[in-house]
Amino acid sequence: LTSIACSQLQTVDGSFDMSGNNSLTSIDFPQLQSIDGWIDMSENDSLTSIDFPQLQTVDGSFDMSGNDSLTSIACSQLQTVDGSIDISGNNSLTNIACSQLQTVAGSIDISENPSLTNCNLGNYTNLCP
Repeated sequence: LTSIACSQLQTVDGSFDMSGNNSLTSIDFPQLQSIDGWIDMSENDSLTSIDFPQLQTVDGSFDMSGNDSLTSIACSQLQTVDGSIDISGNNSLTNIACSQLQTVAGSIDISENPSLTNCNLGNYTNLCP
């Protein structure tokens, strides 16, 4: 599996797990707006970028960790994560762009990303607990 494209998908009524796909290089979910569970995109060694341009809400945790070739995470419309954010162990990651983020209902762990130079988590107004 090297590429996944779901051009019309708008909602996932459950969790979204795309982990351990060592040959995956690209994903395309241009219309995805909400995930009614957690999202886990971890241990995809060849994936270079994650871009969910319309994603607004994740009703669980947001985990993007251990992706060795990942350079960029862009979720420009993401406003709410009803769980924790874990962006860690991405050796090539230079950019995180979640400029509309307002609410995170759990902890935020952004660590062990030695190449990270830009991290924009917006001006979230609520951080719980």
